[in-house]
Amino acid sequence: MTYEKEIDLEIAGWTFKRIGKNIYKIYVTADPNSITMTGSDVKTQLKIPFPHRILRMHLYHTNSAYAASTNALTIILRRSASTLTPAKFVEDLFNGSATASKISEVYGEGFEYEAGIYDLILNSTNTDLIFPIFYLQKLEA
Repeated sequence: MTYEKEIDLEIAGWTFKRIGKNIYKIYVTADPNSITMTGSDVKTQLKIPFPHRILRMHLYHTNSAYAASTNALTIILRRSASTLTPAKFVEDLFNGSATASKISEVYGEGFEYEAGIYDLILNSTNTDLIFPIFYLQKLEA
């Protein structure tokens, strides 16, 4: 299968690695590609600068030594519907908790959106690490 030259982007602390025709793997750029937990809510924003379809979300939960962690983890993936401002309507795409070291959510058709910003809000044990990975499809204009 051939497609245009691979183009990697870095946008606001996230790497967009092109892995197929209009398919991107998105992960935290800073080494070790994770978000460090504090024992309180940690909010990270993911900016998608083009129309897209969310395909999957994977979260890998470890302790600070990179061993699998089953400490309680709360997860919120939220998108603001900017077209409804000033109502400030938000859509939760995931809102739950887990005690597993690997969490996956499959999306696909029906999860098509314009360019926008997602809030990823995580909470787990202080110094634990969360490695978020998103897969999305860039939609043609």
